[in-house]
Amino acid sequence: MKNNLTLSDQQAAFGPSLGKEGLDGQLFIVGKSISGDEYGCTPMNTSSLEIVENKIKNFYNLKYKVRFSPLYNKTSASTRWIAMIKRGKCSFVSKVKNMQDSGASAVIVADPIYDYPTKMYSLDPNPGIYVYSTFITRQVYHAVLEEFKNNPEPVIIALKPNTISDDDTKCPICLEDYVDNDELRVLPCKHEFHIKCIDAEKHADKKRLIYGTAGALTIGCGYYFSHLETVEYTGRNHFVAISLKTEKVMAQQAFNSIINEVQKIVERVAYRLLTSAQLDPNEWEVFVIDSNIPNAFVLPNKKIFVFTKIIEIARSEDGLAAVMGHEIAHVIARHSAEQISKKIAYTALYMVSSVLLNMDIGLFSAPLISLLFELPNSRKCESEADYRMEAMDGSDSKAFTSTHPTNEQRIKKITEWIPEICSKYGNGNELNTYFYK
Repeated sequence: MKNNLTLSDQQAAFGPSLGKEGLDGQLFIVGKSISGDEYGCTPMNTSSLEIVENKIKNFYNLKYKVRFSPLYNKTSASTRWIAMIKRGKCSFVSKVKNMQDSGASAVIVADPIYDYPTKMYSLDPNPGIYVYSTFITRQVYHAVLEEFKNNPEPVIIALKPNTISDDDTKCPICLEDYVDNDELRVLPCKHEFHIKCIDAEKHADKKRLIYGTAGALTIGCGYYFSHLETVEYTGRNHFVAISLKTEKVMAQQAFNSIINEVQKIVERVAYRLLTSAQLDPNEWEVFVIDSNIPNAFVLPNKKIFVFTKIIEIARSEDGLAAVMGHEIAHVIARHSAEQISKKIAYTALYMVSSVLLNMDIGLFSAPLISLLFELPNSRKCESEADYRMEAMDGSDSKAFTSTHPTNEQRIKKITEWIPEICSKYGNGNELNTYFYK
Protein backbone atom coordinates (compact mmCIF):
# COMPACT_ATOMS: atom_id res chain seq x y z
CA MET A 1 0.00 0.00 0.00
CA LYS A 2 1.15 3.59 -0.55
CA ASN A 3 1.67 4.19 3.17
CA ASN A 4 4.50 1.63 3.01
CA LEU A 5 2.36 -1.01 4.73
CA THR A 6 3.44 -4.30 3.14
CA LEU A 7 1.02 -7.21 3.11
CA SER A 8 1.42 -10.73 1.71
CA ASP A 9 -0.85 -12.29 -0.91
CA GLN A 10 -1.11 -15.45 -3.04
CA GLN A 11 -1.13 -15.08 -6.83
CA ALA A 12 -3.80 -17.02 -8.74
CA ALA A 13 -2.83 -19.96 -10.91
CA PHE A 14 -4.79 -18.47 -13.84
CA GLY A 15 -4.46 -15.15 -15.65
CA PRO A 16 -1.30 -13.08 -16.31
CA SER A 17 1.58 -12.61 -13.89
CA LEU A 18 2.86 -9.31 -12.64
CA GLY A 19 5.70 -7.76 -14.56
CA LYS A 20 8.89 -6.70 -12.85
CA GLU A 21 7.41 -3.25 -12.21
CA GLY A 22 4.21 -4.60 -10.72
CA LEU A 23 0.89 -2.79 -10.83
CA ASP A 24 -0.71 -0.04 -8.79
CA GLY A 25 -4.09 1.65 -8.78
CA GLN A 26 -6.90 2.98 -6.61
CA LEU A 27 -8.48 0.25 -4.45
CA PHE A 28 -12.26 -0.16 -4.26
CA ILE A 29 -13.83 -2.63 -1.82
CA VAL A 30 -16.99 -3.80 -3.56
CA GLY A 31 -19.97 -3.66 -1.22
CA LYS A 32 -18.19 -1.26 1.16
CA SER A 33 -16.37 1.65 -0.51
CA ILE A 34 -18.45 1.13 -3.64
CA SER A 35 -21.87 -0.46 -4.05
CA GLY A 36 -22.16 -3.87 -5.65
CA ASP A 37 -22.09 -7.59 -4.88
CA GLU A 38 -19.43 -7.95 -2.16
CA TYR A 39 -18.74 -11.52 -3.34
CA GLY A 40 -18.30 -10.43 -6.99
CA CYS A 41 -20.70 -13.06 -8.28
CA THR A 42 -22.34 -10.45 -10.58
CA PRO A 43 -20.74 -7.60 -12.59
CA MET A 44 -20.99 -4.07 -11.20
CA ASN A 45 -23.86 -1.96 -12.52
CA THR A 46 -23.48 1.23 -14.59
CA SER A 47 -24.12 3.63 -11.70
CA SER A 48 -21.39 2.01 -9.60
CA LEU A 49 -18.94 2.21 -12.51
CA GLU A 50 -19.74 5.90 -12.95
CA ILE A 51 -18.94 6.47 -9.27
CA VAL A 52 -15.61 4.69 -9.76
CA GLU A 53 -14.89 6.90 -12.76
CA ASN A 54 -15.74 10.10 -10.86
CA LYS A 55 -13.67 9.16 -7.84
CA ILE A 56 -10.64 8.45 -10.01
CA LYS A 57 -11.19 11.75 -11.86
CA ASN A 58 -11.45 13.69 -8.65
CA PHE A 59 -8.35 12.09 -7.19
CA TYR A 60 -6.15 12.76 -10.22
CA ASN A 61 -7.98 15.96 -11.28
CA LEU A 62 -8.56 14.51 -14.75
CA LYS A 63 -10.55 16.17 -17.56
CA TYR A 64 -10.99 13.04 -19.69
CA LYS A 65 -13.03 9.95 -19.06
CA VAL A 66 -11.46 6.78 -17.80
CA ARG A 67 -10.92 4.38 -20.63
CA PHE A 68 -11.81 0.98 -19.11
CA SER A 69 -9.86 -1.83 -20.70
CA PRO A 70 -9.47 -5.46 -19.67
CA LEU A 71 -5.85 -5.19 -20.73
CA TYR A 72 -4.77 -3.24 -17.69
CA ASN A 73 -1.21 -2.82 -18.93
CA LYS A 74 -2.52 -0.63 -21.76
CA THR A 75 -4.08 1.92 -19.38
CA SER A 76 -2.18 4.70 -17.72
CA ALA A 77 -1.28 4.49 -14.03
CA SER A 78 -3.77 7.26 -13.28
CA THR A 79 -6.71 5.37 -14.76
CA ARG A 80 -6.21 1.94 -13.25
CA TRP A 81 -8.38 0.67 -10.39
CA ILE A 82 -8.29 -2.54 -8.35
CA ALA A 83 -11.39 -4.40 -7.08
CA MET A 84 -11.46 -6.25 -3.74
CA ILE A 85 -14.21 -8.82 -3.21
CA LYS A 86 -14.97 -11.53 -0.64
CA ARG A 87 -14.43 -15.24 -1.01
CA GLY A 88 -17.54 -17.45 -1.23
CA LYS A 89 -20.85 -18.10 -3.05
CA CYS A 90 -19.27 -18.59 -6.52
CA SER A 91 -16.03 -19.79 -8.09
CA PHE A 92 -12.79 -17.81 -8.12
CA VAL A 93 -12.85 -17.62 -11.91
CA SER A 94 -16.42 -16.22 -11.92
CA LYS A 95 -15.49 -13.53 -9.42
CA VAL A 96 -12.39 -12.40 -11.32
CA LYS A 97 -14.18 -12.45 -14.70
CA ASN A 98 -17.10 -10.35 -13.39
CA MET A 99 -14.69 -7.72 -12.06
CA GLN A 100 -12.67 -7.92 -15.27
CA ASP A 101 -15.85 -7.26 -17.29
CA SER A 102 -16.58 -4.33 -14.97
CA GLY A 103 -13.26 -2.74 -16.01
CA ALA A 104 -11.03 -3.57 -13.03
CA SER A 105 -7.31 -3.71 -13.80
CA ALA A 106 -6.71 -6.31 -11.06
CA VAL A 107 -8.80 -8.30 -8.59
CA ILE A 108 -8.10 -9.17 -4.95
CA VAL A 109 -10.14 -12.00 -3.41
CA ALA A 110 -10.23 -11.76 0.41
CA ASP A 111 -11.01 -14.54 2.90
CA PRO A 112 -13.07 -12.90 5.70
CA ILE A 113 -12.92 -15.97 7.96
CA TYR A 114 -9.66 -17.94 7.74
CA ASP A 115 -5.95 -17.16 7.83
CA TYR A 116 -4.85 -19.88 5.42
CA PRO A 117 -3.30 -18.73 2.11
CA THR A 118 -5.07 -20.35 -0.82
CA LYS A 119 -4.00 -20.83 -4.41
CA MET A 120 -6.86 -19.95 -6.76
CA TYR A 121 -7.20 -22.48 -9.61
CA SER A 122 -9.37 -22.86 -12.70
CA LEU A 123 -10.72 -26.14 -14.05
CA ASP A 124 -10.76 -24.57 -17.52
CA PRO A 125 -7.23 -24.27 -18.98
CA ASN A 126 -8.38 -21.16 -20.89
CA PRO A 127 -10.77 -19.33 -18.55
CA GLY A 128 -10.59 -16.04 -20.46
CA ILE A 129 -8.98 -14.08 -17.64
CA TYR A 130 -6.77 -11.16 -18.77
CA VAL A 131 -6.31 -9.28 -15.51
CA TYR A 132 -4.04 -10.11 -12.61
CA SER A 133 -5.76 -11.65 -9.55
CA THR A 134 -4.52 -12.62 -6.12
CA PHE A 135 -5.77 -14.01 -2.78
CA ILE A 136 -5.38 -12.54 0.72
CA THR A 137 -6.14 -14.01 4.14
CA ARG A 138 -8.44 -12.71 6.87
CA GLN A 139 -5.60 -10.93 8.66
CA VAL A 140 -4.55 -9.03 5.53
CA TYR A 141 -8.19 -8.28 4.69
CA HIS A 142 -8.80 -6.67 8.08
CA ALA A 143 -5.60 -4.65 7.76
CA VAL A 144 -6.92 -3.21 4.49
CA LEU A 145 -10.31 -2.45 6.07
CA GLU A 146 -8.54 -0.67 8.91
CA GLU A 147 -6.65 1.44 6.37
CA PHE A 148 -9.92 2.49 4.75
CA LYS A 149 -11.37 3.32 8.15
CA ASN A 150 -8.45 5.51 9.23
CA ASN A 151 -7.66 7.16 5.89
CA PRO A 152 -10.24 9.55 4.40
CA GLU A 153 -8.21 9.81 1.20
CA PRO A 154 -8.50 7.27 -1.61
CA VAL A 155 -6.38 4.18 -0.96
CA ILE A 156 -3.73 3.45 -3.58
CA ILE A 157 -2.37 -0.07 -3.59
CA ALA A 158 0.70 -1.40 -5.34
CA LEU A 159 0.90 -5.04 -6.33
CA LYS A 160 4.53 -6.13 -6.49
CA PRO A 161 6.12 -9.41 -7.53
CA ASN A 162 7.86 -11.50 -4.88
CA THR A 163 11.40 -10.37 -4.25
CA ILE A 164 14.07 -12.04 -2.18
CA SER A 165 14.95 -10.55 1.20
CA ASP A 166 18.44 -10.65 2.64
CA ASP A 167 17.23 -12.79 5.54
CA ASP A 168 15.52 -15.50 3.44
CA THR A 169 17.70 -16.59 0.54
CA LYS A 170 16.94 -20.32 0.47
CA CYS A 171 13.79 -22.42 0.43
CA PRO A 172 13.73 -24.39 3.73
CA ILE A 173 12.43 -27.48 1.87
CA CYS A 174 14.58 -27.82 -1.25
CA LEU A 175 17.44 -25.57 0.06
CA GLU A 176 17.73 -23.89 -3.34
CA ASP A 177 18.39 -20.15 -3.60
CA TYR A 178 15.45 -17.93 -4.35
CA VAL A 179 15.58 -15.94 -7.57
CA ASP A 180 13.47 -13.01 -8.66
CA ASN A 181 9.95 -13.90 -9.84
CA ASP A 182 10.03 -17.26 -8.05
CA GLU A 183 6.52 -18.27 -7.09
CA LEU A 184 6.50 -18.35 -3.30
CA ARG A 185 3.87 -19.19 -0.73
CA VAL A 186 3.74 -17.52 2.67
CA LEU A 187 2.36 -19.86 5.34
CA PRO A 188 0.55 -18.69 8.52
CA CYS A 189 3.90 -19.00 10.33
CA LYS A 190 5.13 -16.13 8.05
CA HIS A 191 7.81 -18.31 6.40
CA GLU A 192 8.20 -18.36 2.62
CA PHE A 193 8.54 -21.52 0.54
CA HIS A 194 8.55 -22.45 -3.12
CA ILE A 195 5.01 -23.27 -4.17
CA LYS A 196 6.27 -26.39 -5.94
CA CYS A 197 7.95 -27.56 -2.73
CA ILE A 198 4.81 -27.03 -0.64
CA ASP A 199 2.75 -28.96 -3.17
CA ALA A 200 5.37 -31.74 -3.19
CA GLU A 201 5.22 -31.96 0.62
CA LYS A 202 1.44 -32.21 0.48
CA HIS A 203 1.78 -34.97 -2.08
CA ALA A 204 4.31 -36.72 0.14
CA ASP A 205 1.89 -36.51 3.07
CA LYS A 206 -0.79 -38.13 0.95
CA LYS A 207 1.61 -40.87 -0.10
CA ARG A 208 2.56 -41.51 3.52
CA LEU A 209 -1.14 -41.67 4.43
CA ILE A 210 -1.86 -44.09 1.58
CA TYR A 211 1.12 -46.31 2.38
CA GLY A 212 0.31 -46.25 6.09
CA THR A 213 -3.30 -47.18 5.44
CA ALA A 214 -2.28 -49.95 3.04
CA GLY A 215 0.22 -51.30 5.57
CA ALA A 216 -2.36 -51.28 8.35
CA LEU A 217 -4.89 -53.07 6.14
CA THR A 218 -2.28 -55.68 5.15
CA ILE A 219 -1.37 -56.38 8.77
CA GLY A 220 -5.04 -56.42 9.76
CA CYS A 221 -5.95 -58.88 6.99
CA GLY A 222 -3.01 -61.11 7.88
CA TYR A 223 -4.02 -61.12 11.52
CA TYR A 224 -7.64 -61.85 10.61
CA PHE A 225 -6.91 -64.81 8.32
CA SER A 226 -4.32 -66.23 10.71
CA HIS A 227 -6.97 -66.39 13.47
CA LEU A 228 -9.71 -68.17 11.53
CA GLU A 229 -11.02 -71.38 13.04
CA THR A 230 -13.54 -73.90 11.74
CA VAL A 231 -16.64 -74.86 13.71
CA GLU A 232 -16.39 -78.65 13.83
CA TYR A 233 -20.04 -79.59 13.42
CA THR A 234 -21.03 -76.95 10.81
CA GLY A 235 -17.78 -76.31 8.94
CA ARG A 236 -18.20 -72.55 9.26
CA ASN A 237 -15.03 -70.46 9.46
CA HIS A 238 -15.10 -67.80 12.17
CA PHE A 239 -12.66 -65.21 13.52
CA VAL A 240 -11.37 -65.98 17.02
CA ALA A 241 -8.64 -63.67 18.36
CA ILE A 242 -8.70 -65.04 21.92
CA SER A 243 -6.72 -68.13 22.85
CA LEU A 244 -8.36 -71.03 24.67
CA LYS A 245 -6.25 -70.29 27.75
CA THR A 246 -7.35 -66.64 27.78
CA GLU A 247 -10.97 -67.70 27.26
CA LYS A 248 -10.78 -69.97 30.31
CA VAL A 249 -9.22 -67.20 32.40
CA MET A 250 -12.01 -64.82 31.36
CA ALA A 251 -14.62 -67.47 32.13
CA GLN A 252 -13.11 -68.06 35.56
CA GLN A 253 -13.19 -64.31 36.23
CA ALA A 254 -16.86 -64.20 35.18
CA PHE A 255 -17.59 -67.23 37.37
CA ASN A 256 -15.89 -65.64 40.38
CA SER A 257 -17.89 -62.48 39.81
CA ILE A 258 -21.16 -64.44 39.70
CA ILE A 259 -20.25 -66.47 42.78
CA ASN A 260 -19.35 -63.28 44.63
CA GLU A 261 -22.74 -61.84 43.74
CA VAL A 262 -24.51 -65.03 44.86
CA GLN A 263 -22.40 -64.96 48.03
CA LYS A 264 -23.69 -61.48 48.78
CA ILE A 265 -27.30 -62.61 48.31
CA VAL A 266 -26.87 -65.61 50.61
CA GLU A 267 -25.09 -63.50 53.22
CA ARG A 268 -27.90 -60.94 53.08
CA VAL A 269 -30.54 -63.61 53.66
CA ALA A 270 -28.50 -65.16 56.49
CA TYR A 271 -28.09 -61.77 58.16
CA ARG A 272 -31.83 -61.12 58.13
CA LEU A 273 -32.64 -64.57 59.45
CA LEU A 274 -30.10 -64.40 62.26
CA THR A 275 -31.06 -60.91 63.37
CA SER A 276 -34.73 -61.93 63.27
CA ALA A 277 -33.86 -64.87 65.54
CA GLN A 278 -31.95 -62.50 67.82
CA LEU A 279 -28.65 -64.17 67.02
CA ASP A 280 -25.32 -62.41 66.39
CA PRO A 281 -24.55 -62.60 62.61
CA ASN A 282 -20.85 -62.01 63.31
CA GLU A 283 -20.63 -65.45 64.91
CA TRP A 284 -21.87 -67.20 61.76
CA GLU A 285 -20.06 -67.78 58.44
CA VAL A 286 -21.59 -68.40 54.99
CA PHE A 287 -20.12 -70.57 52.22
CA VAL A 288 -21.53 -70.93 48.69
CA ILE A 289 -20.61 -74.20 46.94
CA ASP A 290 -20.85 -74.60 43.16
CA SER A 291 -22.73 -77.88 42.85
CA ASN A 292 -25.71 -79.37 41.02
CA ILE A 293 -26.82 -81.07 44.23
CA PRO A 294 -29.90 -79.30 45.67
CA ASN A 295 -28.76 -79.06 49.25
CA ALA A 296 -27.98 -76.73 52.13
CA PHE A 297 -26.85 -77.49 55.68
CA VAL A 298 -25.46 -75.80 58.79
CA LEU A 299 -22.80 -77.29 61.05
CA PRO A 300 -22.97 -76.92 64.82
CA ASN A 301 -19.92 -74.60 64.67
CA LYS A 302 -22.20 -72.07 62.91
CA LYS A 303 -20.89 -72.63 59.38
CA ILE A 304 -23.66 -72.25 56.79
CA PHE A 305 -23.25 -74.12 53.47
CA VAL A 306 -25.54 -73.38 50.51
CA PHE A 307 -25.27 -75.18 47.16
CA THR A 308 -25.88 -73.17 43.97
CA LYS A 309 -28.51 -75.65 42.77
CA ILE A 310 -30.75 -75.00 45.80
CA ILE A 311 -30.53 -71.26 45.08
CA GLU A 312 -31.86 -71.90 41.58
CA ILE A 313 -34.71 -74.00 42.98
CA ALA A 314 -35.56 -71.46 45.69
CA ARG A 315 -35.97 -68.76 43.00
CA SER A 316 -36.33 -65.92 45.52
CA GLU A 317 -34.87 -64.66 48.75
CA ASP A 318 -38.06 -65.80 50.49
CA GLY A 319 -37.59 -69.36 49.22
CA LEU A 320 -33.92 -69.33 50.12
CA ALA A 321 -34.76 -67.96 53.58
CA ALA A 322 -37.12 -70.91 54.15
CA VAL A 323 -34.36 -73.40 53.34
CA MET A 324 -31.64 -71.62 55.30
CA GLY A 325 -33.93 -70.86 58.22
CA HIS A 326 -34.86 -74.53 58.48
CA GLU A 327 -31.19 -75.56 58.61
CA ILE A 328 -30.27 -72.81 61.10
CA ALA A 329 -33.15 -73.96 63.32
CA HIS A 330 -31.61 -77.43 63.50
CA VAL A 331 -28.45 -75.91 64.98
CA ILE A 332 -30.34 -73.65 67.38
CA ALA A 333 -32.27 -76.69 68.68
CA ARG A 334 -29.07 -78.81 68.77
CA HIS A 335 -30.77 -81.56 66.76
CA SER A 336 -27.46 -83.06 65.62
CA ALA A 337 -26.32 -83.41 69.25
CA GLU A 338 -29.68 -85.00 70.04
CA GLN A 339 -29.33 -87.51 67.20
CA ILE A 340 -25.82 -88.51 68.31
CA SER A 341 -26.96 -88.86 71.92
CA LYS A 342 -29.91 -91.04 70.96
CA LYS A 343 -27.70 -93.13 68.72
CA ILE A 344 -25.62 -93.99 71.79
CA ALA A 345 -28.79 -94.84 73.75
CA TYR A 346 -30.15 -97.00 70.93
CA THR A 347 -26.85 -98.92 70.79
CA ALA A 348 -26.96 -99.50 74.56
CA LEU A 349 -30.60 -100.65 74.28
CA TYR A 350 -29.64 -103.14 71.61
CA MET A 351 -26.82 -104.60 73.73
CA VAL A 352 -29.00 -104.90 76.85
CA SER A 353 -31.80 -106.54 74.84
CA SER A 354 -29.42 -109.05 73.37
CA VAL A 355 -28.10 -110.07 76.85
CA LEU A 356 -31.47 -110.26 78.62
CA LEU A 357 -33.24 -112.15 75.88
CA ASN A 358 -30.21 -114.33 75.31
CA MET A 359 -30.67 -114.15 71.56
CA ASP A 360 -29.14 -112.38 68.61
CA ILE A 361 -31.62 -109.86 67.23
CA GLY A 362 -28.98 -107.99 65.23
CA LEU A 363 -30.70 -108.83 61.98
CA PHE A 364 -33.82 -106.94 63.05
CA SER A 365 -32.38 -104.42 65.49
CA ALA A 366 -31.33 -101.71 63.05
CA PRO A 367 -34.62 -101.57 61.09
CA LEU A 368 -36.68 -101.81 64.26
CA ILE A 369 -34.76 -99.10 66.08
CA SER A 370 -34.95 -96.86 63.01
CA LEU A 371 -38.68 -97.49 62.53
CA LEU A 372 -39.70 -97.23 66.19
CA PHE A 373 -37.35 -94.55 67.45
CA GLU A 374 -35.08 -92.78 64.92
CA LEU A 375 -37.61 -91.93 62.20
CA PRO A 376 -40.30 -90.55 64.54
CA ASN A 377 -37.68 -88.50 66.33
CA SER A 378 -36.31 -87.22 63.04
CA ARG A 379 -39.78 -86.10 61.97
CA LYS A 380 -40.22 -84.29 65.26
CA CYS A 381 -36.91 -82.49 64.72
CA GLU A 382 -37.92 -81.49 61.22
CA SER A 383 -41.26 -80.17 62.45
CA GLU A 384 -39.49 -78.18 65.15
CA ALA A 385 -37.22 -76.67 62.50
CA ASP A 386 -40.26 -75.87 60.36
CA TYR A 387 -41.96 -74.23 63.29
CA ARG A 388 -38.91 -72.17 64.15
CA MET A 389 -38.29 -70.74 60.72
CA GLU A 390 -41.38 -71.62 58.64
CA ALA A 391 -39.53 -73.81 56.15
CA MET A 392 -41.40 -75.45 53.29
CA ASP A 393 -39.31 -78.36 52.09
CA GLY A 394 -39.56 -82.14 52.38
CA SER A 395 -39.80 -85.40 50.47
CA ASP A 396 -42.72 -87.16 48.87
CA SER A 397 -42.27 -90.45 50.83
CA LYS A 398 -44.87 -91.57 53.31
CA ALA A 399 -44.55 -90.08 56.76
CA PHE A 400 -44.26 -93.36 58.60
CA THR A 401 -41.08 -94.43 56.76
CA SER A 402 -39.54 -90.98 56.27
CA THR A 403 -37.16 -88.75 58.15
CA HIS A 404 -39.30 -85.73 57.16
CA PRO A 405 -43.06 -85.11 57.44
CA THR A 406 -44.99 -85.22 54.16
CA ASN A 407 -45.52 -81.99 52.26
CA GLU A 408 -49.20 -82.01 53.17
CA GLN A 409 -48.44 -82.43 56.87
CA ARG A 410 -45.81 -79.69 56.81
CA ILE A 411 -48.07 -77.25 54.96
CA LYS A 412 -50.92 -77.98 57.35
CA LYS A 413 -48.75 -77.48 60.42
CA ILE A 414 -47.09 -74.35 59.09
CA THR A 415 -50.49 -72.87 58.23
CA GLU A 416 -51.56 -73.50 61.83
CA TRP A 417 -48.34 -71.92 63.15
CA ILE A 418 -48.38 -68.77 61.01
CA PRO A 419 -50.46 -66.56 63.39
CA GLU A 420 -48.35 -67.60 66.37
CA ILE A 421 -45.04 -67.17 64.56
CA CYS A 422 -46.02 -63.78 63.10
CA SER A 423 -46.89 -62.52 66.55
CA LYS A 424 -43.49 -63.63 67.85
CA TYR A 425 -41.13 -62.85 64.96
CA GLY A 426 -42.99 -60.53 62.58
CA ASN A 427 -44.31 -61.24 59.08
CA GLY A 428 -40.89 -61.24 57.33
CA ASN A 429 -41.90 -58.80 54.56
CA GLU A 430 -38.33 -57.54 54.47
CA LEU A 431 -37.32 -60.80 52.76
CA ASN A 432 -39.76 -60.48 49.89
CA THR A 433 -37.15 -59.65 47.24
CA TYR A 434 -36.86 -61.76 44.10
CA PHE A 435 -33.51 -62.35 42.40
CA TYR A 436 -34.61 -64.99 39.88
CA LYS A 437 -37.06 -64.34 37.07
